[in-house]
Amino acid sequence: IAARVRSSQRRRNEGDPLLSRGEFASRLTLESINIEPDGKIDVYFKDGDLFSGHVIELRLDTPERVRSIGIAG
Repeated sequence: IAARVRSSQRRRNEGDPLLSRGEFASRLTLESINIEPDGKIDVYFKDGDLFSGHVIELRLDTPERVRSIGIAG
């Protein structure tokens, strides 16, 4: 997860130093988990002000299969 979002960060802020995976993960705070009747899972993390206070949205088809990762709100 961190690698996918970090690649987005790299494109947006070429001059800024990159965070290690551990540094990135330590900034995130779990906000909520939503499990749909069909088994799809949406997980939301507060961004620790990495992306101007937006939420990182992780969408899974199953617990092992990531559907998408993005920035919301």
